[in-house]
Amino acid sequence: MSYLGVTFNDDLKWSNHVSTISSKASRVLGMMKRNFWNCPKKVKEIAYTAIVCPKLEYVCAAWDPYLQKDIASLERVQRKAARFCSNNYHPTASVTDMLHELGWTTLELRRTMTRLALLYKMSRGQIDVDTETHLNPNTELRTCASHQYRYIQDKATKNTYFYSFFPRTIRHWNSLPAEIAELNSFELFKSELLEYLVDNQD
Repeated sequence: MSYLGVTFNDDLKWSNHVSTISSKASRVLGMMKRNFWNCPKKVKEIAYTAIVCPKLEYVCAAWDPYLQKDIASLERVQRKAARFCSNNYHPTASVTDMLHELGWTTLELRRTMTRLALLYKMSRGQIDVDTETHLNPNTELRTCASHQYRYIQDKATKNTYFYSFFPRTIRHWNSLPAEIAELNSFELFKSELLEYLVDNQD
């Protein structure tokens, strides 16, 4: 079943949705290769960011996949885009180096950023969302490594719930340093969060 551009499955998994959007994004990227092949690198980057990325990231906070095959499927599209923007299709060329030169983080990291930014706004009451069911403040004694906006982590016995938005994002949120989670400026929060995630990615 598809609703507002998102494919839902009875088993609550996102593999079909990831496959659908990866295919659509790849087709658009193919169109760009045919029509923008002679454009400057910067124009190609802008085209990828404006046309392809939205197809890969639309409401991604809701469906952020946890299966490695789905994560890899999305990253393959961006790696192809990196070759396109860099105009380098040599089989031995390092796509990782191209991504670094372009200044692109992984799509997986960007989705984590999106989820945490959304939870930040929820924690500050900046989004009109009923959070009482899922966001219960953790009032246990704080440690020097914790922060005042921690939430109680729900128990989950199924992966579909364990990796759904609230349980998964709360785990990440609770582990953030206080100097990031307690920032009052949303823009500063995003900036510091990006630096933190890049420095701590696997």
